[in-house]
Amino acid sequence: ATMLIGRLKEGADIALVSGAGTPGISDPGYRLIKLAIENSIPVVSVPGPSALTSSLIVSGLPLDRFTFLGFVPTGVARRRAFFAELKGTRATFVMYESPRRVAATLVCIQEVLGDCGLFLAREMTKLHEELIRGRVSTVIEAIDGRRLKGEVTPVLRTLEIARESSELAAEIEALLKRGLRVKEVVRALSKEFAMTGSELYKEALKVKAATKI
Repeated sequence: ATMLIGRLKEGADIALVSGAGTPGISDPGYRLIKLAIENSIPVVSVPGPSALTSSLIVSGLPLDRFTFLGFVPTGVARRRAFFAELKGTRATFVMYESPRRVAATLVCIQEVLGDCGLFLAREMTKLHEELIRGRVSTVIEAIDGRRLKGEVTPVLRTLEIARESSELAAEIEALLKRGLRVKEVVRALSKEFAMTGSELYKEALKVKAATKI
């Protein structure tokens, strides 16, 4: 980026082009843009295809207000905590996901947020564009057994639901069986149940001792 800024200062014109989507949206392009602005170099936007806006427009979900969440985190605990943050509100969220992880992500959404409304866009504005709409369970069934390729943009509509405390032990046991450590379990469930971190930690230790996992 520093080398490109040097070229710009010398009077060169540089176009920042992305192989997919729009530069600067959840990619390193913003670093060059920020440096250019800091060096008083004019930055001009030339609108082009964007999976973010294109997916939202055709999703069929309410767009009076929506939130872009960037890429879904990797790892069971981080992914679960990521979606747990969305609980307790009725809103539309759009994000990016790898085709290799999208199946696991959809299962996580269903576990944490219930069978909410979901729109899955793949390869937006490209030759093999694919759009799948329905409940999370419907979309999971639609991609079951498939090896997806290309960019995937999930758009979901959360439901106003809350987890019952009676489900806590079963949730802890399920996450422990998936190989998560106690601290990871606490982090993953902290937004789903109305308990302090210390209370959750004690419950997780009890379940771990009782199940001998």
